[in-house]
Amino acid sequence: MAKIPEETPEEVAEAPRVSLWTRLRPIAYLAAMFVAMNLIFRAFAPKTAEDKSVATAQTEVSSEDEYANYYADYGERMTAAAGYDSYYNSLLSDLGTMTNTSFTTTR
Repeated sequence: MAKIPEETPEEVAEAPRVSLWTRLRPIAYLAAMFVAMNLIFRAFAPKTAEDKSVATAQTEVSSEDEYANYYADYGERMTAAAGYDSYYNSLLSDLGTMTNTSFTTTR
Protein backbone atom coordinates (compact mmCIF):
# COMPACT_ATOMS: atom_id res chain seq x y z
CA MET A 1 0.00 0.00 0.00
CA ALA A 2 2.95 2.20 0.12
CA LYS A 3 2.90 2.57 -3.60
CA ILE A 4 -0.11 2.89 -5.93
CA PRO A 5 0.36 0.95 -9.13
CA GLU A 6 0.89 3.17 -12.18
CA GLU A 7 -0.81 0.93 -14.66
CA THR A 8 -4.33 1.69 -15.80
CA PRO A 9 -6.93 -0.97 -16.25
CA GLU A 10 -7.05 -2.15 -19.82
CA GLU A 11 -10.81 -2.51 -19.93
CA VAL A 12 -12.51 0.84 -19.67
CA ALA A 13 -16.28 0.54 -19.26
CA GLU A 14 -18.08 2.36 -22.06
CA ALA A 15 -21.22 4.33 -21.34
CA PRO A 16 -24.29 2.56 -22.69
CA ARG A 17 -25.40 4.02 -25.97
CA VAL A 18 -29.00 5.26 -26.05
CA SER A 19 -30.85 4.38 -29.21
CA LEU A 20 -32.73 6.90 -31.31
CA TRP A 21 -36.11 5.30 -30.55
CA THR A 22 -35.48 5.56 -26.81
CA ARG A 23 -34.89 9.30 -27.18
CA LEU A 24 -37.86 9.94 -29.50
CA ARG A 25 -40.40 7.71 -27.76
CA PRO A 26 -41.72 10.37 -25.27
CA ILE A 27 -42.17 12.91 -28.06
CA ALA A 28 -43.98 10.37 -30.26
CA TYR A 29 -46.30 9.35 -27.43
CA LEU A 30 -47.09 12.98 -26.62
CA ALA A 31 -47.92 13.71 -30.26
CA ALA A 32 -50.13 10.62 -30.40
CA MET A 33 -52.06 11.79 -27.32
CA PHE A 34 -52.69 15.21 -28.87
CA VAL A 35 -54.02 13.57 -32.03
CA ALA A 36 -56.21 11.21 -29.99
CA MET A 37 -57.68 14.04 -27.89
CA ASN A 38 -58.43 16.04 -31.03
CA LEU A 39 -60.28 13.08 -32.53
CA ILE A 40 -62.22 12.51 -29.30
CA PHE A 41 -63.32 16.15 -29.18
CA ARG A 42 -64.42 16.00 -32.81
CA ALA A 43 -66.32 12.77 -32.24
CA PHE A 44 -68.36 14.10 -29.32
CA ALA A 45 -68.92 17.64 -30.60
CA PRO A 46 -72.52 18.27 -31.72
CA LYS A 47 -72.75 18.50 -35.47
CA THR A 48 -75.63 20.52 -36.83
CA ALA A 49 -76.21 22.38 -40.04
CA GLU A 50 -76.69 25.57 -38.05
CA ASP A 51 -73.09 25.48 -36.85
CA LYS A 52 -71.76 25.57 -40.39
CA SER A 53 -73.97 28.38 -41.60
CA VAL A 54 -72.87 31.94 -41.06
CA ALA A 55 -75.28 34.04 -39.08
CA THR A 56 -75.90 37.50 -40.40
CA ALA A 57 -77.73 40.19 -38.55
CA GLN A 58 -79.33 43.25 -40.00
CA THR A 59 -79.08 46.32 -37.88
CA GLU A 60 -81.14 49.41 -38.24
CA VAL A 61 -79.04 52.52 -38.37
CA SER A 62 -80.49 55.04 -35.99
CA SER A 63 -79.69 58.66 -36.10
CA GLU A 64 -78.62 60.70 -33.13
CA ASP A 65 -81.90 62.59 -33.25
CA GLU A 66 -83.95 59.47 -32.49
CA TYR A 67 -81.67 58.67 -29.58
CA ALA A 68 -81.80 62.20 -28.22
CA ASN A 69 -85.58 62.44 -28.70
CA TYR A 70 -86.19 59.23 -26.79
CA TYR A 71 -84.21 60.34 -23.75
CA ALA A 72 -85.58 63.87 -23.88
CA ASP A 73 -89.10 62.42 -23.78
CA TYR A 74 -88.09 60.10 -20.96
CA GLY A 75 -86.63 63.02 -19.01
CA GLU A 76 -89.87 64.95 -19.35
CA ARG A 77 -91.90 62.05 -18.02
CA MET A 78 -89.59 61.13 -15.17
CA THR A 79 -87.82 63.42 -12.78
CA ALA A 80 -85.52 62.10 -10.11
CA ALA A 81 -87.76 63.01 -7.17
CA ALA A 82 -90.91 61.69 -8.79
CA GLY A 83 -89.16 58.52 -9.87
CA TYR A 84 -87.82 57.66 -6.46
CA ASP A 85 -91.04 58.56 -4.67
CA SER A 86 -93.19 56.51 -7.02
CA TYR A 87 -90.81 53.55 -6.75
CA TYR A 88 -90.70 53.47 -2.96
CA ASN A 89 -94.44 54.17 -2.63
CA SER A 90 -95.24 51.26 -4.94
CA LEU A 91 -92.78 49.09 -3.04
CA LEU A 92 -94.43 49.91 0.27
CA SER A 93 -97.91 49.36 -1.12
CA ASP A 94 -96.84 45.96 -2.47
CA LEU A 95 -95.48 44.92 0.90
CA GLY A 96 -98.70 46.04 2.63
CA THR A 97 -97.82 44.74 6.08
CA MET A 98 -94.84 46.97 6.56
CA THR A 99 -95.54 49.70 9.13
CA ASN A 100 -92.15 51.38 9.09
CA THR A 101 -92.52 54.74 7.32
CA SER A 102 -88.80 55.52 7.20
CA PHE A 103 -88.78 54.73 3.49
CA THR A 104 -91.35 57.33 2.51
CA THR A 105 -90.31 60.87 1.86
CA THR A 106 -92.28 63.93 2.72
CA ARG A 107 -92.01 66.84 0.36
